[in-house]
Amino acid sequence: MSDEKNNSFSTFITGVVFGAALTFLFATKTGRKIKDELLEEGSRLIDTLTEEIEDAPQEIKETKKEIKKELAQKAEQIEDFKEAVGDSAQEILREVPEQVENIQKKGRHFFFSKKSSPKSES
Repeated sequence: MSDEKNNSFSTFITGVVFGAALTFLFATKTGRKIKDELLEEGSRLIDTLTEEIEDAPQEIKETKKEIKKELAQKAEQIEDFKEAVGDSAQEILREVPEQVENIQKKGRHFFFSKKSSPKSES
C-alpha cells in the first residue's frame, strides 16, 4: 500500500510541475517568448534533420564505393603476397633435396671414415 501512495504522489507532483510549466509558457509574456523560441529552434532542428536524411543515401553510396575500392586494393595486395609466398616455397622445396643429400654425405663420411685409433703405450 505504501508503494501505491508513493506512486500516486509521484504522479501528482509530476502533473503539478507539468501544469505549472504549461501555464508559464502559455499565460505569461516571457513564457510565450520562450515557447516561440523553442518552437523556432525545433523547426530549425527538424529542417536540419530533414536535410541530413535526404543527403544520407548519397553519402552511403559514396562510402560504399570507397569501401569497394579499398577492398579491391587489399585483395590485390593479398594476391601479390600469396604469389610471393608461393614462389619462396617452391624455391625452398627445390633446395631441400640438395640439403638432404649433403647431410647424408656428411653422415656417411662421419660414420664410415677410417679413424686412426690411438696406440696404447705399455
